[in-house]
Amino acid sequence: MRYKEDAPHAAFAKRLNQVFDESRLLPGFNQGRYTWIRDQLAMKYGVEVTRETVRKWVSGETVPRNEKLRALAKLFDVDEGWLAFGVRSDVDLRQQPDRILADSGAVSLVAGLIQMAGGTCALPEPGDNKNEFVDLYAIIGRRQRMIAVRLGDEVATGKYRFSVPNEFEQCVNVGVVRTDFACFDLLLLSHTQIKSYGDRRGPHVDVTATKREKGWMIGRSPVLKITDFNADLSREG
Repeated sequence: MRYKEDAPHAAFAKRLNQVFDESRLLPGFNQGRYTWIRDQLAMKYGVEVTRETVRKWVSGETVPRNEKLRALAKLFDVDEGWLAFGVRSDVDLRQQPDRILADSGAVSLVAGLIQMAGGTCALPEPGDNKNEFVDLYAIIGRRQRMIAVRLGDEVATGKYRFSVPNEFEQCVNVGVVRTDFACFDLLLLSHTQIKSYGDRRGPHVDVTATKREKGWMIGRSPVLKITDFNADLSREG
């Protein structure tokens, strides 16, 4: 671990180290990464910091402020609000409780529909090391599946963004879109579509689905609307 759990800014350091671990740009550990970050911030954004400052960010001793934080988020193409506070900057902080309830409702909706179709569901236990990306364990057709449920954010008319976990290939990813009162579309966000069209953002990958006349699309790829859990979810293996 590159930071201590009792560091003054351990939560920020955890997120920053996660960004580093997932970056394809950054040199390896002990291969000049702090110097590289210092040089990139200066060259691309005109932000001057020392190598020691970068080390303190990584260890959780200090956190970047204002233009330094903004430049750091841009350098690694992650959401500034998430890097700073662990929440998306495009969601008003006052709306967070409502958003949490809505996300929980989407999980409950999928779980209820699976159970009505004859399956069984269980939520991850608190100590489960998969509980950061798995919302449901479901037994469907005698097979257990790990399911991540994501409620779509409408970013434009008929266009919805889903923030799926970085571990999306370990689970079945179900997108939920509310189309009317008590009416929802459940979309199978396939691994192939996420890899082809997703945009990595820190702890998640953003993928956008658009409602067309002939159905849902991610990029040029048709999205399967789930109508049979056993048959449709089996497409992901």
